[in-house]
Amino acid sequence: MTQTMKADGRPLFFPASLATDDAGVIIAPAADSLAAVAHAVAIEELPLFTRRLLDAARKRRFQDRYRDVNRRRLELAALCIERWLEESLDAEFRRAEREQTASQMQARKEG
Repeated sequence: MTQTMKADGRPLFFPASLATDDAGVIIAPAADSLAAVAHAVAIEELPLFTRRLLDAARKRRFQDRYRDVNRRRLELAALCIERWLEESLDAEFRRAEREQTASQMQARKEG
């Protein structure tokens, strides 16, 4: 189980349960629920959470009972990286926009 913090400060576990089927294989979360999990993670926790997901999948890569869960971990890690990049690029764009506006206002005052 991989743990991180939600944006509201509560803990988030992935997968939420280690329930197994009759063959002893851990039941992976549904693929369509991964986007919601990626958006629930606090932005500052995304890099560490992604690393933990990758480490957990790597450590259990040869264990058949973790096969489906590992696939979901890798898919979730990809979604977390995408969100992290989007958030970082958006923040950088907003910062550059503010700087440009401030320099334009300064130029108007001087001219």
